[in-house]
Amino acid sequence: MPSGNVSQAKITHKQFTFLGNAYWPALSPDGMFVAYVSKQPGDEQKLMVQASNRASLELAHGTRIADLRWSPDGSELLYRGDTGISIVSRLGGVVRQLRLGEYACWFTEDGSQIVTASEAEKSGFKGVRLVNKLTGEAKEVPLPEYAYLHDVDCSARAGLILAVTFTSGKSQIWILRPDGSEERELVDESGEISTARWSPTGDSVYYLHGKGSIQELSRLSVTGRDAEPAVLAGGLQAGAFFTLSADGSRLAYTREEHNSNLWQVDLPAEGKRARPEISRVTSGTSYYGAPGFSPDGRWISFALGPNDAETNIFKMQLAGGEPVQLTFFEHATASSPAWSPDGQRIAFINDQSGTFRVWTINANEGTAQPLERTNASNTSNRLAWWPSSDIVYQQPGNHNFLKINDKTGEEKPVIQQDQSAGWVPERPVFSPDGKKMAVNWNREEKGLWIISLEPYSETFLQSGFIFPFGWSPDGRNVYAIRGFPGREIIRVQASTPSKPTAVLTLPGYVVDDDGASVSPDGHEIFVSIREEKSDVWLMENFDPSASRTRTESH
Repeated sequence: MPSGNVSQAKITHKQFTFLGNAYWPALSPDGMFVAYVSKQPGDEQKLMVQASNRASLELAHGTRIADLRWSPDGSELLYRGDTGISIVSRLGGVVRQLRLGEYACWFTEDGSQIVTASEAEKSGFKGVRLVNKLTGEAKEVPLPEYAYLHDVDCSARAGLILAVTFTSGKSQIWILRPDGSEERELVDESGEISTARWSPTGDSVYYLHGKGSIQELSRLSVTGRDAEPAVLAGGLQAGAFFTLSADGSRLAYTREEHNSNLWQVDLPAEGKRARPEISRVTSGTSYYGAPGFSPDGRWISFALGPNDAETNIFKMQLAGGEPVQLTFFEHATASSPAWSPDGQRIAFINDQSGTFRVWTINANEGTAQPLERTNASNTSNRLAWWPSSDIVYQQPGNHNFLKINDKTGEEKPVIQQDQSAGWVPERPVFSPDGKKMAVNWNREEKGLWIISLEPYSETFLQSGFIFPFGWSPDGRNVYAIRGFPGREIIRVQASTPSKPTAVLTLPGYVVDDDGASVSPDGHEIFVSIREEKSDVWLMENFDPSASRTRTESH
């Protein structure tokens, strides 16, 4: 637990953008400009730079832009683009693509060296890379074993690299030299740490942490071995990403409002040319996620809560009516509900016990029970119920699925070969006869795969961000969400690679890529659609000790 609380009396917050669609803020070294990403459904994302007088300039655009970082001299910005790390001048112009990794920071004051990293690599390498910006030459710097890498930051002043990792249900912050020496774990705590930043002097680390949308900003000294983190600001309705000005006097973050609601898509009868009709089913500011049809098509199950980190399992009649609450967890996440083939039970992932496990509950209400031998740590918390007695969930690390007999507790892997070079980040979707499953698989080719279980075989269908959520009743086609984040429903032939058929473009992005389900008769689709607003805010005087240091230095 943090040992010290720092007075918040002098902290000031000031809104910088008033757009409702501004993300990934990056403060220029002099603190006078903010770069951010403008994005909204249906449009390309834009990399913008805005001055305090609200004058703005577009520097780049693409399908995905994130993780912005200014160069030490303020002349360039690097960011995660469509094909990896890219660099662009602060005045715009030609974008240079380095392609190495998903996260990056400037390691040297002259901008010649960059540190890059990936969330998880097919090669199995665990660590970061020190890259020459001009030549692209890269040197690997290993880190201790982890499941995912969430962020990196560099301190040219201290000559140190920082990495945020996640493993065994906890987040870690590591620091080390570029030659791999002086490796040290600063933080190992429950909850999510997605972003950490060096102080300008390199003697401390700032980081946002918490569960869900409410965050705390803490500072941890790296000069002493027994230092404890101090909370600088609590109760922040902040996004996961923040940056500092070069002197540490300003911090840029986003205030984000997230909610999601259920929508119903009525599909035209087979052979009809009518357009699908879509209508909103729920409304409000809560989180509705992961809808799933009961086997008889009369009920919808879903996760519902104030946010995606505090949810319970509900069900609701398709014909209408009020939601019926099935679980009553507090300060826990219940996700990915799936009906048993007989419609009598619902399985889901939950962390009430401190570890993510598979749980089940009677669909007609009762007491939820964990399957104690299961362990869903280091997964995306996804599961499905095979058209049999087996529940299928992700193996820790997301390289395979495990099927568990909920009567005997026996577990077996589903993918037969050792597929450690690829990930199955979402839930499997079983065909009506239970002999095949559609999966999003990051293997030799990332995209939609069909795994036949009787006899066993693997067929690649479509490349890209394609997330299956259901089958047609005859088992000939797979329904999927296309895009990341996605808002397009497509239909793909399951037997052979072919051009997908566009079904419908949704009014917003689908939640969590498992946020859709097709009815057993193929007449309806239920989908959870995200609604959000985000703007950039600036925080000043957030660290009194740093303020005193700046005053004394002058």
